[in-house]
Amino acid sequence: GWGGGSSGADGGVLYLDDAQFHEVAELDSFDVDRTITLVPPEGEFALMNYRTSHGLKPPFRLSISVEPDQGSDTKALLTVRLWCEVGPDKAASGLEVEIPTPRYVQRVHCDIDAKAAATQSTDFSEKSHVLRWRFKRMNGGQEATLRARLTLERPYGPALRTEVGPVNLRFTIPMLAASRLALKYLQILKRDKSYNPYRWVRYVTSSSSYTFRT
Repeated sequence: GWGGGSSGADGGVLYLDDAQFHEVAELDSFDVDRTITLVPPEGEFALMNYRTSHGLKPPFRLSISVEPDQGSDTKALLTVRLWCEVGPDKAASGLEVEIPTPRYVQRVHCDIDAKAAATQSTDFSEKSHVLRWRFKRMNGGQEATLRARLTLERPYGPALRTEVGPVNLRFTIPMLAASRLALKYLQILKRDKSYNPYRWVRYVTSSSSYTFRT
C-alpha cells in the first residue's frame, strides 16, 4: 500500500490514506514527480485504487423528518429533502434514493410537485418495505423535496423516526472527480507502427456505497 500527498484538480495538495496499484505499474518516479509508467495489459483494468478522507465535499446532502399525522393516529408524515452540491455545470443521472421503512408501514402515498413529476418518480415495495425516489437527472445546485404519508399497522410512536433509514443513494455524475485527484497528462509511446491507440481521459463519479445514516 501507499499513502501520502498528491496533486488535486484545483492545484492544491490531496492527501491519500492509502493506495494500491496494478502489478503493471512501475513506480520508480512516483515518489518524486507522481509519474506512473506502464505497459498496459489487454482489456480494461484498474491501475490504481485509493482511499482518502481529507477535504472531501460530498456531492449530496439529505435531511429527513417524520411527524405524526394530526388526522389519524395510524398515519405519519415523512419529508425528505435532497440537495445536489456539485457545480451548476454538472448533473447526476440515474439517481435513485432508497429509503427503508419498518415492517409495520403498510402503504405509502407520495406527493411530488407538478413541475417535478416529469423527471421524478416513486414506488413503494410492500414486500421489502423500501420507498424508492428516482430522478432522470438532477442538476448541480438543485434542491428537491419528497413528502409522503405512511399508513401504519399500529399507532404512531416517536421510535418510527429512528426506524426509517439508513438512506442509500445510487447515481452517476460525469465530468466530476469527487476526490479531486487529477490526471495532469497522458503520454503514449508507440513501439509498433501498427499500434494506434485512442487517447482520451474521462472523469466519472459513481456510487457503490453512498449512505446517509439518518
